Amino acid sequence: DYIIEEADISAVPNVAPLFNQYRIFYNQESDIELASAFLTHRTINSQSIIFYAKSRTTDQYYGFVQLYPCFSSISCRVSFILNDLFVCKDFRRKGIAQALMERARLYAEKNNAKGISLETGKENYGAQALYHKLGYEREEEHHFYYLTL
Repeated sequence: DYIIEEADISAVPNVAPLFNQYRIFYNQESDIELASAFLTHRTINSQSIIFYAKSRTTDQYYGFVQLYPCFSSISCRVSFILNDLFVCKDFRRKGIAQALMERARLYAEKNNAKGISLETGKENYGAQALYHKLGYEREEEHHFYYLTL
């Protein structure tokens, strides 16, 4: 059994190892100090919203989701980029990712957001199935571009 809570600065030491594992999953070198510093900076400066799942009875943390706010000049509303979603391998397929996604949606709705955007790898079929199940629609109308600096 688990609970989902919003992270504040006191949660960073417990969420940082999950964030480090997430980065390793995406072929980055393990760097717990970088992970902790990055999350600390985002949290202190209110630059992201992080929700985490943890055991109700122990100090074990299972996963997290991180949202970044962005703004639409056309609608004059906030939107969120769901940039990070991670659940530890041993706890996948237990509904935790879906619960984290649902908590992110509730937060966005509470803040009158226009919507939530995300991206995933073309071969990440498990994540794609979850996103479709939760009502996310694949963008077909626009092309997205990225400039590497």
